[in-house]
Amino acid sequence: MKYNVIHLINDQPAKNGDVYDLSELLNLLNQGWKDGTLSCLSHDMLRPQAWIDTLGIVLDSKSASLYGLRKMPQNTEEIRWLKAKAKKFVYENFYSPPECDVDELQSGLRECLSGNENYLYLGCSCVCDEDIVSKKFPDIAKNCDKSGLIPLNRLSPIGIGVFEFGEYVIFAHEYFRRHLHRLNNINKELLDKLTCLSKNGANIKIALDFSLIGLKKTFFECFEYEHWWGPKFSNDVSNLKEGVCCHSASDEIKKFHKIHKQDFFWYKNNNEYTFETEEISLYKLHHTNFEYGCRYIHSIIDINKNMPIHLDGAIRGYSIDEMLERENTDITHQRRGLIYKKLWRVDGDINLSDWKELICHHYKDNPLAGEYLGPISVSAVNDKIENEDFKDFENAGPNCMISLLTKKKFNNYTDDFNVLVTKNIHIDGEPFSYVEDSFYELNKFFLQHNKKLSFHSDHIVVAFEDNFYDLPLIYHAGSKAIDNANFSLDVLSEFFKSSIGRDEFFSFSLAIEYEEYVLVFSLVGEIKDLYFLLNSNKIKFPNNKNKIDTFIKETYKHISEIKNSILPKIEINILGYISFKRIVLYENIDYFIERINDQDMFIYADPRLGELLGTKINIATEIIKTSCTSCKADYLTCPCLRSTNSSYTITDYNLLGFCAVL
Repeated sequence: MKYNVIHLINDQPAKNGDVYDLSELLNLLNQGWKDGTLSCLSHDMLRPQAWIDTLGIVLDSKSASLYGLRKMPQNTEEIRWLKAKAKKFVYENFYSPPECDVDELQSGLRECLSGNENYLYLGCSCVCDEDIVSKKFPDIAKNCDKSGLIPLNRLSPIGIGVFEFGEYVIFAHEYFRRHLHRLNNINKELLDKLTCLSKNGANIKIALDFSLIGLKKTFFECFEYEHWWGPKFSNDVSNLKEGVCCHSASDEIKKFHKIHKQDFFWYKNNNEYTFETEEISLYKLHHTNFEYGCRYIHSIIDINKNMPIHLDGAIRGYSIDEMLERENTDITHQRRGLIYKKLWRVDGDINLSDWKELICHHYKDNPLAGEYLGPISVSAVNDKIENEDFKDFENAGPNCMISLLTKKKFNNYTDDFNVLVTKNIHIDGEPFSYVEDSFYELNKFFLQHNKKLSFHSDHIVVAFEDNFYDLPLIYHAGSKAIDNANFSLDVLSEFFKSSIGRDEFFSFSLAIEYEEYVLVFSLVGEIKDLYFLLNSNKIKFPNNKNKIDTFIKETYKHISEIKNSILPKIEINILGYISFKRIVLYENIDYFIERINDQDMFIYADPRLGELLGTKINIATEIIKTSCTSCKADYLTCPCLRSTNSSYTITDYNLLGFCAVL
């Protein structure tokens, strides 16, 4: 299985303006740490690609962000595991509406049911039965034209593509959904634009799903946060040429969306231009009476007005043989008599910018239409996106991560204080677990309180000659885990207090067993900031899980009080803690040795390498033996402390390479 830590959502405004506060992020964390959720390719529920468990929340002085752990299968057995998880997930989330809702739907729609109905949850509890809308609301069908479209201004939307009728709701046609399937999300951008134009007086009709009725009181609008943006278009079609033009999809579009190409066709008829465009989708369908469904646009432009006067969007259905033929021809030579379903139409004068935007949104996930129609200054649009939507925010320190993990991720530890060595470094190509020399200074503070830190694996001791220090994870087990973890916070406070004044940065991580899960808490920051947070009991672990949310909110509040503190990049471990992002360069590095006297020397890398990486390069050494400047014993095990003006010299070591904190 391949594991990746991924960013899910934060409390900053989304691209559509929505804001999720910390309370909502905590709800997502509490819901997902145990059961997880399905991750699908291109947000298509029929194409599962991975499983995601929510991992933890990262806090800094500016934002709170929710992260997850993505598990991607790498072999046949793991693929079978994911398929089983996906099948269970789909059944529980889409095919298992509450029984009380099913009873209410059956009671209210009894005379309309065929006996072959299915019950679903699609943003609300629904019943799916052939032509049930016409049976329950016969006037709706009477108001439809010969293409099955109804004026949008006769419907009362309570959500995107959801319309209320008394105590029930009906829906826009299922072909408005991704890959034409009810389990997938609806084309929000297209329907939102159509609704907006309808409210402004445009003559718009849409197709409805006549086989689906929902219970209005259960409706809860869902949102998809895969950002789809339409280029900003001008009111100009003068550069569009008559004839056929074909745009081929990129390898990425072919892989993720199964779109092969798109044809664009202009032809003139008296004082009108007719425009047709169709994408060729190689996505195989299994729930329709055709194998391939391709999105199609037809429009008429009045030459004298230089303005569209008609626009409609539809789906063309192909069999396998028809698609094989269509794939190798252009739009002017395609076979006639295809299965055809019109989804929407706009009649009357249409602003050219709106016209282009509707076409772009009809082809959601497919950038070829926007590419062909010609946005205003593509480079300017991209610059705007880069500068505003994708700004690389400074890492506002200190950073804190609080994660919830199942106990099965850890061994059955029995000691009160367990040191988990999770970092590796390579020596002659072999990985070795290591802890940094700074840990042994902290260990002396625990020993002063007669507390033993227990190691459960072999490790080496490494010194990185910089001012960034990652302390290993300390796991607190047993009935006194919470009390012991709070004791560890007190010891860490003493440790950081003893080092105030030094230009040093630390990360530390504590894991605490609660009844239901393991809470992992980590902090990264300057010594003065870490001491500020740990001093005066600002941060204390609650004695039961019901107070965890309050604990996280209070921690966020305290971190937000720290201003003007900047950290280098951090990285997130799959065990839900944060540390400095450090790289070790093992070979082919030019370096210099400068001797001070017969005993002391400095080793440093070619400074041009640091300039190339944009950071300082320091040496990394394996410590074999040390000597305390005060008692002359091995400093790693003697009781002397830096705070009492003791230090050490390295008397035996292995040069491992050079390191850089990014």
